[in-house]
Amino acid sequence: MAKDKVSISNRTRQWQYIAILLSALGTGYHLHSVAWELAGLSAVTLLLFFVPIALGKQNQLRIPIVIQAILLIMIYLPIIYSPITSFPHLEFILHCASSLTTAGIGFLLIYSQSGFDLGEQVLTPSFIAWFTLCFTLTAGALWEIVEFIIDSLFKTDIQSSRYLEMVYGIRDTRLGVSDTMNDLLIDGVMSLLAFYAVKIGLDIALKRKNKDAQLLKQEAVE
Repeated sequence: MAKDKVSISNRTRQWQYIAILLSALGTGYHLHSVAWELAGLSAVTLLLFFVPIALGKQNQLRIPIVIQAILLIMIYLPIIYSPITSFPHLEFILHCASSLTTAGIGFLLIYSQSGFDLGEQVLTPSFIAWFTLCFTLTAGALWEIVEFIIDSLFKTDIQSSRYLEMVYGIRDTRLGVSDTMNDLLIDGVMSLLAFYAVKIGLDIALKRKNKDAQLLKQEAVE
């Protein structure tokens, strides 16, 4: 039985390294192709895959294989099937995915310190949910700063702020502001979804733990 557990653990760790390698290759490819939304999603996914390893063996946090597979598909589908990049709402979907992935990173980081797994709860579900929300919003704001810096240094147009300048011959930043605010609104909505998902999920888990603890006490008394 112990050998089976060790074998499963080794296979899980091997898959983690494969997922990290695939997301790193995807990040490099999309950066080379100047596909910034895909590069951002790939980079955030890479960080997400690194979190369980970085937290160490004492924290048995695992990202579900299904979620990992979905993220890798979103990274590599535009490479394998390039016509998908013309999908009208692809940028919106990618930004939603990157925001939720960022929320996952924030949740894993704070959950590893909460004591839930060890039965020594030191952080409340509400605090964990608020941290996840704030982490997601902060990361989204930092990404907008990165976009601005890249546009300024390399004369790219990630923030869609140069279109009117090229057409009318004047500097007009309204499109850039609109693009930034739309992205921040998406981050806000996704962070709220993450907040309620974490809050409700941890509240349910905590109630189950308390119920199980009460049953054990009753059985011990009897």
